[in-house]
Amino acid sequence: MLVAAEQRLEAALGPAGSGLLKSVDGAISFQALAARPPQRHGTPAAFVIPIAQRAEPSSLVNAVRQRTTQRFGVLLALAGRNRPRGDGLSEELEEIEAAVKGVFRGWQATEEHEPAEHRRSATSAFANGLLFYLIEFETARQES
Repeated sequence: MLVAAEQRLEAALGPAGSGLLKSVDGAISFQALAARPPQRHGTPAAFVIPIAQRAEPSSLVNAVRQRTTQRFGVLLALAGRNRPRGDGLSEELEEIEAAVKGVFRGWQATEEHEPAEHRRSATSAFANGLLFYLIEFETARQES
């Protein structure tokens, strides 16, 4: 599902799409990305990352059928353009966040997946003029 999400975001907002994002990639976690942040000239950038999975107890007797909820995130990286406090990033952030939500709200990774819904957005970190902002989505599917 993460690869499909990355491909969808790249096609819609990456250089081949609207060009709103300079790059779209995947990352295993925020910590891994923060250890090697993107260069300022490569922003705004987006990274599709796994957040969590949660499985409910099986709904069947003598068999296994579980509803599994998957949460994934789009971690945005925006540079303050020579403004170490991030002055002036609000407008760019709002535009990109709205576009990302538009890409994923209601999206189904496969026929088995429920439509994705936005769950939360929050600043993850701000350092050296680089803002990391996480937009979380959730979907679910039945697994047997």
